[in-house]
Amino acid sequence: MSSKLSATLSKIYELTFKGRVLGVFLISFIMFLLGTILKQYIGDTEPIIFSTGTPILLVALLIFTVGFLFFGYLTPVIMFIAGDYTRVLVLETGGLGQAEPIILIISSLVVGYSGIMLGDSLLRDMSGKGNFFDSLKISMIILAIGLAIAAVGDFLLPAI
Repeated sequence: MSSKLSATLSKIYELTFKGRVLGVFLISFIMFLLGTILKQYIGDTEPIIFSTGTPILLVALLIFTVGFLFFGYLTPVIMFIAGDYTRVLVLETGGLGQAEPIILIISSLVVGYSGIMLGDSLLRDMSGKGNFFDSLKISMIILAIGLAIAAVGDFLLPAI
């Protein structure tokens, strides 16, 4: 069991630091923070795309889809939008002490990482530098964890 876990962790390490996954993920995280903070200072209180009450699971699926389909290049943009939605949730629920914003933050980062990893793997496969199927299983496991976190936020917590 521990050798299988060790092999999986070493594969995640290799996929993260071999390609451009870590750099894009860090930029996405910074954009998420900017989306959370920046619009507050502009004075705009309306979310960019999502309306109040948008399911966290839908936001997570959109982040993964954009990250995967555009090879991770547009993940910072969608993470900025998710950060803006987090800001709206924080304002409406009364702060980070509530569970919804925390679950949105965690699931967005996990699912965003999965989308970037899978998109980068697809891009490396198309350019002949790697194999898409090497990271497919690990990316799907990470995606399932992120979607499970989002589903907990949607289905097990009371609505806003």
